[in-house]
Amino acid sequence: MIKKDLIDALKAFNIKEEEMAGLTMDQLAQKLSEVRKEKEKKDAPPKPENLKVVEITRSYSRKVNLGNYQSEDYFCSQKAEVVEGDDIHAVSAWLAYQCKVEVESSIKQKSQSPF
Repeated sequence: MIKKDLIDALKAFNIKEEEMAGLTMDQLAQKLSEVRKEKEKKDAPPKPENLKVVEITRSYSRKVNLGNYQSEDYFCSQKAEVVEGDDIHAVSAWLAYQCKVEVESSIKQKSQSPF
């Protein structure tokens, strides 16, 4: 990345040239990072006050080309109920992992099957 790219990116966020004057590339990159984080916070919708996630559903699918214009589809979906205080990101990641393992296992079993 060149310094001009950083300056152009900062200008896109309406940062004045006077604010960027004399800054090194590292300082410009840091400023750009801060400005992006601020924008993300402003753009994020407010969290509802009484939000209670009841369940999380994740799925994974894969299409395997068998040749000769044929393919097989593999799909797995998993659901978990959560209560207030649970780490929803960890639960979601675990469900996604379980789905992927299940699909990949099914593909492996099918490829080893003589039929």
